[in-house]
Amino acid sequence: MARGWGNAYAAETWAPVSEVKGQVIWRHSDLESGKLIAGGTKVLEIDPADYRLAIVQAEADLAAFEAEAAQIDAEAENTRRILALEEARLALSEGELVRNRDLLTKA
Repeated sequence: MARGWGNAYAAETWAPVSEVKGQVIWRHSDLESGKLIAGGTKVLEIDPADYRLAIVQAEADLAAFEAEAAQIDAEAENTRRILALEEARLALSEGELVRNRDLLTKA
């Protein structure tokens, strides 16, 4: 038994700070000031809709980046083919130049 006069205050208090966003959709019934809850007990549940939406958005962004990468690869392959064609044209033109110079020197 303890007797005293005045106000009694808790030696330790805890002020929770949210590190996630979302609406609380479930709350443990014993989550009240002054009540003890065993460690590891689920005390709150946050609506996962925002996180599911973020995952879907991230997957859509990833698909867009993959499509863009595929387009860049296709453009690179097309550029390599054009380069090969232009190098072949250059070789033909150089051969034609040599032939014309030979004809000019013989004339």
